Amino acid sequence: YLLKPDFMRRPDRTFDPYAESPVDGVIAAFCSVRVISGQFLSDKKIGTYVEVDMYGLPADTIRKEYRTRIIPANGLNPRYDEGVFEFRKIVLPDLAILRIAVYEETGKLIGQRVLPLDGLQAGYRHISLRTEGNFPLSLPTIFCEINLKSYVPDGFTEFVDQLNKPLLTKKSDESSNSLISNSLDPKLTLSASAVRRNRMLTDTSSAPTSTSDTKLITTSGASCSSINTITTSDGSNSASSSSVKSKTPSEIIIPITLEYLREQKSFLKLQHKQDKESIIMKKKHAKEQNLLGEQQSKILNKAKNDSE
Repeated sequence: YLLKPDFMRRPDRTFDPYAESPVDGVIAAFCSVRVISGQFLSDKKIGTYVEVDMYGLPADTIRKEYRTRIIPANGLNPRYDEGVFEFRKIVLPDLAILRIAVYEETGKLIGQRVLPLDGLQAGYRHISLRTEGNFPLSLPTIFCEINLKSYVPDGFTEFVDQLNKPLLTKKSDESSNSLISNSLDPKLTLSASAVRRNRMLTDTSSAPTSTSDTKLITTSGASCSSINTITTSDGSNSASSSSVKSKTPSEIIIPITLEYLREQKSFLKLQHKQDKESIIMKKKHAKEQNLLGEQQSKILNKAKNDSE
């Protein structure tokens, strides 16, 4: 006999097969299947496609909804690799069955495989196919990627991610806090404003302006730039600065002449090769010309003898 699930054997539990809400004590499941390719489906050049169905409770049963595109004229190793077929909420995983079937483009069944959901393993899998009577086929297989996890409602996805990966959420919180603290740091804001002010002053000082009594000397520090002024005893401002004039060396461009190219080793080698080939061609042409002359003379002599 086939033993019933635990929730159907307990007298204190009630089971409604038509209910869409999860059963008491049973966690709903999530399953996704991505059909990547097929191997040795047929020895003929026919088009094929794959259907993925789910059977179980009326709320879990999904038929004739997920199918791949038709791959024409390739029954040996078709590659489907389209989107992911998702079964978002499987109310009763113990009674759910996954069916993967391969059809010809005419609708004829090539092979199928019926797998219980609680016996599946997540990851990349080669699934061997069987006939309609559940007899195993020797070569046809389907390469799929299967993903299994618990069902999570739409509003609790972030909360579940925090529970599953607390270290990642902690690192993200620390990085966000550091960004906020850096943006609120007065030293960094002052240094940034000082740098901007210094750039504005240097831009204005580099432009041609009238002579003034005050001269500014910019000195660069470790973190920011400061502006210092030197005052004399008379009250007038004076400053001295040393300017370093950098001289950029002028680039000398050597013109490339025809004589320079002819002196190159690669050119001389190529010229020698061409001369050698031309000599061989001349000898061959002279030889063929002599043969043609001999043949023509023979033909003329034969014609003269025949006429006489």
